[in-house]
Amino acid sequence: MPENRNKYAPAALAAGALLSVLALITPQSEIVISVIIRLMAAAIALYYSIKLREWKLLLLMAMYILMSIRQILTLFMWIGLIETTGSSRFISELPGFLVTLLTLITIIYIGNELSRERKIILKQNSHIDKLSGLLPICSKCKRIRDDEGYWKQIESYIEQHSETQFTHGLCEDCADELYGNEKWYKKMRDDS
Repeated sequence: MPENRNKYAPAALAAGALLSVLALITPQSEIVISVIIRLMAAAIALYYSIKLREWKLLLLMAMYILMSIRQILTLFMWIGLIETTGSSRFISELPGFLVTLLTLITIIYIGNELSRERKIILKQNSHIDKLSGLLPICSKCKRIRDDEGYWKQIESYIEQHSETQFTHGLCEDCADELYGNEKWYKKMRDDS
């Protein structure tokens, strides 16, 4: 990591020196410094947009450039290079309007992305409590082999791996098999 910091140190020193000189010789130095900082930020956004292949960073770059243009136009009006008229004021405000539109587009995009990510997370969370995959089950006793190799009753396995709880009863076939010869059972069946 220190190598990367040293790699950019000369550029940072040069930028700092340039800003210091401009602050001394320019009547509206704060605007010039602000423009230079925004243009540097635009260059950094462009660099990372290319490096990360992330087009959304180009919106940031465009915003920084538009803000710089607005400040340059304002500076030119202040020092008299552009005559201050209604149309020149409108033109100097236009980049600010475009920045506002780009910001709105960015906010909408980020909102949609967050909403999409939230839906994915909710969908993933809803599947957490569901069992999936292949379960080794005994053909005779219907016990399930867990990850440690132990055979467990199907009820305890499912209760441990989900939020399901069991109650017990008997289906008609099993009730007939267990109690089919009992008088009380035959009577109960005949009555129903």
